[in-house]
Amino acid sequence: MKILSIFVFLLCVGIVFSRSADVSVMLPLDTISNDGVLNNYDHLSWELDQLVSVGTDAVMTDCWWGIVQRGGENSYDFDAYVELTELVKSKGLNMQFVMSFHKCGGNVGDDCNIPLPDWVLEPARNADLLYKDQWGNVDEEYLSLSADNVKFVNGKTALNLYYNFMVAFSQSLSDYINDGTINEVQVGMGPAGELRYPSYPSDRWSFPGVGAFQCWDKYLLNSWVSYATAQGHAEWNSPPTDAGGYNSVPSDTEFFTVGYYSDYGVAFLTWYQDMIVQHGNDVLQQAQYAFMNFPELGFAAKIAGIHWWYDDGSHAAELTAGYYNVYGRSGYEPIEDMLRGYGSAFDFTCMELYTQDQPAYAKCDPEAVTEQIMGECDDNGTEFAGENALEFYDQYHYNMILEHSNKHNINRLTYLRLTDTLMDTNNLNTFAGFVYDMHNLN
Repeated sequence: MKILSIFVFLLCVGIVFSRSADVSVMLPLDTISNDGVLNNYDHLSWELDQLVSVGTDAVMTDCWWGIVQRGGENSYDFDAYVELTELVKSKGLNMQFVMSFHKCGGNVGDDCNIPLPDWVLEPARNADLLYKDQWGNVDEEYLSLSADNVKFVNGKTALNLYYNFMVAFSQSLSDYINDGTINEVQVGMGPAGELRYPSYPSDRWSFPGVGAFQCWDKYLLNSWVSYATAQGHAEWNSPPTDAGGYNSVPSDTEFFTVGYYSDYGVAFLTWYQDMIVQHGNDVLQQAQYAFMNFPELGFAAKIAGIHWWYDDGSHAAELTAGYYNVYGRSGYEPIEDMLRGYGSAFDFTCMELYTQDQPAYAKCDPEAVTEQIMGECDDNGTEFAGENALEFYDQYHYNMILEHSNKHNINRLTYLRLTDTLMDTNNLNTFAGFVYDMHNLN
């Protein structure tokens, strides 16, 4: 009774118990050059000082497969990443790394080109282990999930290669993991590092097209046929061919008007999502093995903020990306469940966007999809982290992030990204206010 009285008194006098979320800043994509050199050391050091001055908790950076192993399968060059981490540590900041098993170049905001290592890409091409659409277009941004269990590089699968990379990383930077400087690893699982199919590649797609299913390499085709046959439908021997093209709208297609809720559509979409969730599970399992000696290290996985066509019954753009999210069925709960099993955060990527600012014809609803996912994570106990999708510096967009964050549990917000524009005095002051607010959530 006495404790309750004290609590009521504190509320009456205006003392509020607040929650805190860490704020990280994503470093430039080319922080490390293609030949493995830390760029602009002195300027970066000054920028980090500015971030510290406004209360930033951490920085995040990509650890690029195409840079670290540019010299061959048995060659790992983490020297520049060690130098970077030492610099970050000297500022009193934490460091978060993305295991970037994808290509840089071609996505929104990409300003450099870092392809997959040649010794990976060439045998993958030859073995049909890259994602492919129904027209034969091949995507070279990330290996097909088919590669997870096919030996194509000196008797090794993609999962073997991911594991070896992460073990080498843990060995090279073990001191910084042990002392807590490196406190999180985000494990790349697809294009742009996101757990999804490359359904909207920039060279074939433009907003707000529905995208295209990416399951036409021979292994995924065989997997679908086997799945359909096991369901008693050997006649379902092809993925959908009536789903339009990359830049179609749902109403122009048969699949996204009626096909998606047919028996065939339900079976296909279930299989299509199950495959990407299994891929996430398998890659995270390799990460858990690789970092098993570092029990305090956190994990995260990035999920795309696909908000266009969210208010259409088909959720077409989500479906082609592998998120089977339609009325009566969450496309994100299977991912949340999988991530929670590994203690991994669900890192979602469109927290700053307002629905009212999106074009009505695209039936966008970034606020609703963010609320759906954050609410589910609250309910099922999955750790949630967030990012902004597009570059911004104004209070208006910070307010949208704060609105979501004050209503739901959030562990970390990663701001994309560190730029000269952010260092402008007015912009930095606005960012400082945002950091303060994230540290003092309702």
